[in-house]
Amino acid sequence: MALTVIEVTVSVELADKEYGSGSSRFISLKGAHKDGLPVAEAGPVIDDALELFLAAWKSLLGARWSQGGMTGDDLRTWVEKAVRKTEKVKEFLRAEQSGS
Repeated sequence: MALTVIEVTVSVELADKEYGSGSSRFISLKGAHKDGLPVAEAGPVIDDALELFLAAWKSLLGARWSQGGMTGDDLRTWVEKAVRKTEKVKEFLRAEQSGS
């Protein structure tokens, strides 16, 4: 029986704490494949997991913004950075997978 990927869970915590005081936001997202996917074909799973990670970051940053913890400009800047970095990781992993 071949190894399969059945689900991916991404958990992210955004904290602004010092010695127990401050605030913290946590999110956990899960994606599952009904029948599983062979590990040898895990490329799409990795892409989807990175998208879950990006969604978690966007959600946490949006929550911080909605509670007055950052400006709209700061929110846009951080989301743009997160999107760019996620795309760079995807490009790197694709290059590694193709052997380039």
